[in-house]
This record gives sequence, C-alpha cells and structure tokens, in this order.
Amino acid sequence: MKYFISLLNKGLLKLISPFFKLISKFLQRRVRANIERAPDPIFIIGAPRTGSTFLYQALTNSLNVLYIDNIACRFNRDLFFGLWLSEKVFRGKPHDCFTSRFGTTPGAHSPSECGEFWYRWLPRDQHFVDHNEIDRRIIEQIRNEVLGPSSYFGKPLLFKNLNAGQRLRLIVEAFPNARLIYIKRNEKDVVSSMLKVRHSIGVPRNKIWSIRPKNYEKIESLSEEEMCREQIRLLQKQIEQDIHLFPRGNVFCLHYEELTKSGIQNLCAWLEISPRRDTSLTQLMST
Repeated sequence: MKYFISLLNKGLLKLISPFFKLISKFLQRRVRANIERAPDPIFIIGAPRTGSTFLYQALTNSLNVLYIDNIACRFNRDLFFGLWLSEKVFRGKPHDCFTSRFGTTPGAHSPSECGEFWYRWLPRDQHFVDHNEIDRRIIEQIRNEVLGPSSYFGKPLLFKNLNAGQRLRLIVEAFPNARLIYIKRNEKDVVSSMLKVRHSIGVPRNKIWSIRPKNYEKIESLSEEEMCREQIRLLQKQIEQDIHLFPRGNVFCLHYEELTKSGIQNLCAWLEISPRRDTSLTQLMST
C-alpha cells in the first residue's frame, strides 16, 4: 500500500490514468440503473473556525460512510474511481487522524475538503450560488458524480466543504433530500480564531479570507476585525435562510461546545448510520 501511495506522490497519475478510466466506466455502468435509489449525501456546513474539521474527522472515523480522503481527492475529476480505489486500499478502516492545519489533514486516508471537485463546475472566487445561476446540465453531472459511488457501495457520501453553505440553492436542486449538519460557535471566539489565522498566514487586512458570502466586496473596506464579524454574520444568515429549502427533519444543528462524546453520539444517532469496524470511536455510539 505504501508503495502504491508513493507512486501517486511521484506524479505517475497521467501514465496510468487510461487504465483507471476503464475501471471507472465499468463500475459506473453497473450502477447507472440504480442511481435513484442511492443514499442521499450529507453536508457539514457553517462558518470557518467553528470546529467543522474536527467534526468531519470524528464522523468519517467512526461511521460507515463514504468520504473523499486525500487519495480520492487526487482523482477529483473521476470521483467514482477515487472512492473505489480508497475503499480497495483501506478496506473501510478508520483513518485515526485528528490533526489538521486550516482544514488540511495529513495522511493518504485522512478526510479532505477537496475543493477541486466542486471547482470543476463552480467559480473559485464566488462561493454563493443563486437560483438564477443554476445550470440543469451541471446539476445532472453533480448528481451522477455523487450518487454513483453511493449507489455502488450502499453508503451516503459525507462532505465537509464549507462553501456548500453558500450553495444550498444548488444543492437542493441536485439532492432535495440531502441531510445538513449545521455547526456554529460563539461569534467572539470565531472572530478571534479567524484573526489569528489571518495574521499567521499573512492575509492583507482589506482582503477576505476563506468562505466568501454574497457581495463580500462590500465588507472589505471595514476594519479587519469588523470584516471578520460581518463575514460570519453574512455566512450564517445565508445558511439560516436557505436551510428552509430542505425538509425540517433533514437539518441537525450543533454548537461548538457540543463537540463532545455525548454530543457527537446524539448526532450519530440522528444519522442512523452503522459504526465503522475497528474504530476507536465505536464506543462513542454504544455507551
């Protein structure tokens, strides 16, 4: 396994990609007829610096879900094959990764935000998607990419890419029964955390960092602290407006202080997904 991963790290994907595409086409033909019965995806949404990465790590480590790990993300233009390959290499084992740097996790099997998957269809610098910006062709492509592997493995695909909170109008068109996990944190603590990150990586004071709300240019003239505060408020305002597009029972709200064993246990019970084998967090759902 280590040798295979080292091959990927050496940039040999282009040489072996024709073989991968053949496997992917074969797998997709097997599930095309059953795609409408695939488990609906799950999205973790919220503002940055709210604990979403830890939540993503906890859920993917403990529950028998599909997720884009760092290997699958390398195949973001053929997600079906990337997820199939990850399942074959790691055989459903937990990743046991609870470290990260601004959402990026170390290790081949660790969960990835994989923004590149979404950038295939959506712009990098505009995160909000309105109703009149939704292309039916794109919706169909996204549905097939997400539901294909879910149909094949019989598992929901869990996403953590916080841009999704600004794309709920698109997501509801593609996945009207998707489940949303909305995580929040005390505003003062989020602002403090965002300022620390901005200063550590050298973000200019008049430039927004991370998720961009609708019309974000208007708040870039504010002081750095006030810009961060308005950014959080606008992001959460949009989420709280658009989560009503989904069935009420499909939304679970979680606070940063609830990122405890009991809090995550309640969330796991709501998701009703079986635990992953041989995971250190299995006890979390059985105690």
